Amino acid sequence: MHLSSYLKCKFFIEHYFSGKSGLKILEVGSKSYEGQRSNRDLIPSSWEYVGLDIEAGQNVDLVPTNPFSWEEIPDNSYDIVISSQTFEHNPFFWVTMADIARVLKEGGYVFIVAPGAGVVHRYPIDCWRFYPDAWSVLCAYSGLELMESYDETARPGKYVEGSEWKDSAMIARKPNFSTEAQRSVNSSRLQGILRSQPKSSMSTSPDRHLKLQAFQKYENSLDGKSFKNVLGKIWRAIHPGIIYRRTFIDS
Repeated sequence: MHLSSYLKCKFFIEHYFSGKSGLKILEVGSKSYEGQRSNRDLIPSSWEYVGLDIEAGQNVDLVPTNPFSWEEIPDNSYDIVISSQTFEHNPFFWVTMADIARVLKEGGYVFIVAPGAGVVHRYPIDCWRFYPDAWSVLCAYSGLELMESYDETARPGKYVEGSEWKDSAMIARKPNFSTEAQRSVNSSRLQGILRSQPKSSMSTSPDRHLKLQAFQKYENSLDGKSFKNVLGKIWRAIHPGIIYRRTFIDS
């Protein structure tokens, strides 16, 4: 986990829960690797922490049967749910968002950070990037109240390790329902979202053996002339005082 993500979680916990004890917290995508930072290090010793991931490993307490929604966890179980740099790897992140809302206690908080840019990095797949409007939509969809959202931007003199991923982060709250009818409506909506997950199994490895036809024709259409045009533009930008022969660009 890069530093910019770790610090966001640190300040979330410090600001919203300073001095509070006995809380239950679930981390979604908790597996850590040798030498990596872990959000678990931020959790007070008086709290009950559970790390959930799709496979066993360091910092993992629970590997659910379904990695995207978790029948092993009862409704209204946790005061806090956190997830750092996991949603981009989740093919059904909207289903997981609904299950986060389900397992949160009323009045509970969720913190999520995911990249808004960056190269493909498969653990084991890499599906999405998140932009400024993502969190308000996801919160409305899953019945959560958006409290804060943040998008990493370039700031001269304020670089932090990991900022090149342009983290998109949110803090949301599960509402306290005033009537049993409101609670029932919310539960029914979440169950509907959970049922939208496809039942067929999905490979977690990218298919590199697809037979390219239309896209192969596209690649074949990219001849050297286009590449020379790009080179010419770059050269002219670097050396604006030099006169070029037309044949360099058009031949």
